[in-house]
Amino acid sequence: MANVICGETVLNTSPSIWDIKAPIVICPENIEHFVDSESGIVAVKWDDPSVIDNADTHLSATCKPPSPSIFYVGSTYVTCSATDTAGYTGSCEFTVAINIDTSDPYMACPKNIEEDSDTGQATVTWYVLLVKDNVDTGLSASCTPPSGSSFNIGSTNVTCYAEDTAGNRDNCVFQVTIKDVGKPNVICPGKIEENSDTDQVRVSWLDPFVTDNVDSGLSATCTPPSGSYFSAGSTDVTCSATDSANNTGTCVFTVWVANGNSSVPVYLIVLIIICAFIILVVPTALFRCCFVLFGINKFCQKASS
Repeated sequence: MANVICGETVLNTSPSIWDIKAPIVICPENIEHFVDSESGIVAVKWDDPSVIDNADTHLSATCKPPSPSIFYVGSTYVTCSATDTAGYTGSCEFTVAINIDTSDPYMACPKNIEEDSDTGQATVTWYVLLVKDNVDTGLSASCTPPSGSSFNIGSTNVTCYAEDTAGNRDNCVFQVTIKDVGKPNVICPGKIEENSDTDQVRVSWLDPFVTDNVDSGLSATCTPPSGSYFSAGSTDVTCSATDSANNTGTCVFTVWVANGNSSVPVYLIVLIIICAFIILVVPTALFRCCFVLFGINKFCQKASS
């Protein structure tokens, strides 16, 4: 306390002498929470009230009940007060209301999704689900697995849910189906060449190698099959394999059989014989015929003379 002497008058300049105003205490806004039953309880916390005083600084308020506290269903008044050094007290009040909310949020899942894949997997995304609630705003849905995940061949259920502040929950389910459109890869043997002394020869080969993006243990079927008899000349063999999604892959190779009995084809031999007949036999016959005809003609001329 400070004293100032002015002549014979002593003035006390302590703030408690001239401070006659109570602090101003500013409470937070009313607080509202929701639970889903009468037995619901909520731990509620709030920011400290602001305190303004005409003399003192750095005053703080005390609230009853304090923050944080447990609140039950219903409305509870919270009183916050602050006292300055002059002994004046200011206060404010707000309410904490715990209400019952038994209504679930509403949400709608996307329609079932189908995608094609030739690799065995596909990344699938969907739109953000809209969530509505009778009390809360800005709710969002969570999905398992989430949008943007990689899905394997087949069907996968996606479950999405949304929960409000009262603990009420809604969920929905949709299906993501990935279709296998990849053909098996069939690798044929190379060209097969055989020699034969007979009209036909039996030819066998190793099974074609088959791989697939989903299925394992696939085998190929060849037409004609391995172990078949092949005639002389060139024959194409087609091998194919089909996976569990009915995708078919194929490959083709050639079997060449050479006839060992003659290095000259039969048709060529026949052609040579015909040509030799024309060249050797036909000119001789014509010459003899002309000679006979010429001799008869001379004889006839002598007889007439």
